[in-house]
Amino acid sequence: MKKSRFVTLGVLALISVLALLFTACEVGMLYSETAITTKAGGGTRVLYVDVLKDDQNKTTGPTTDLVADNSLYLIGTNEQIKAVVEGALPVAGAAVTVETTATATRIRIEYAFADLADYNAKGKAMATAGELGEAYVDAALTVDGDQVTFSENSNNLRTIALWAAAAIYNDATVYDKAHAEANSVTSPDLIFESFGAKVTVGGTTEEFSLRDGENQEIKGDGIALTAVGTIADAATPTTPVSPPTGDAGLLLVLPAGLLAVGTMLGLRRRR
Repeated sequence: MKKSRFVTLGVLALISVLALLFTACEVGMLYSETAITTKAGGGTRVLYVDVLKDDQNKTTGPTTDLVADNSLYLIGTNEQIKAVVEGALPVAGAAVTVETTATATRIRIEYAFADLADYNAKGKAMATAGELGEAYVDAALTVDGDQVTFSENSNNLRTIALWAAAAIYNDATVYDKAHAEANSVTSPDLIFESFGAKVTVGGTTEEFSLRDGENQEIKGDGIALTAVGTIADAATPTTPVSPPTGDAGLLLVLPAGLLAVGTMLGLRRRR
């Protein structure tokens, strides 16, 4: 079942590229940034899609061509797009931002995970929301002393982002579906493609390009997104020898003062 899902995704991706070659629009560019910060596999993940402005060079097909009508597809304001994506979020605690950069509209989704099990549970929930739950492949984590290895199938990237594409595609306030369908963009699968991924483990970062060639075709199927880094155990806090509160100078003065008082009382008694 999973294999057939991947074949379907590959065919749809090919269709999307062919459709976009004959139009002046440009596919949304999907990226992922994953940071593993604990030996249990805890960390953060960012997914973002860049939708190029109309005056930018295309990234698929002849790259000297200019994007001409992305603005006719993605018609909502940043605030409207954010509201649509937030309304469809399949995981709690994720943060959505939509901003305009020098070259694109960037839709960004960030979330944290406690450990590897939480990472996979949230990935599976997002894949399921996009009706691709069976296509999700669990990420893997191995630990050898302080050396930590994280690895994930690159197919997961499109799989876990389809719910967001569907939310946008099917909302008339932010996306002109009629214009899209008239130009052979007939489903959410066709409005974005995976372009790159970054994986950080401890202080080590690996970057992966998921496109290749002059026309930026999809590079292979199921690339292993793997990074190996060093994560040390958290230091155990030590118990302070001296009391945690109070003025150290005062603590030194008090015994001397008491000794002086005692000496004075002794002298008075002798008199």
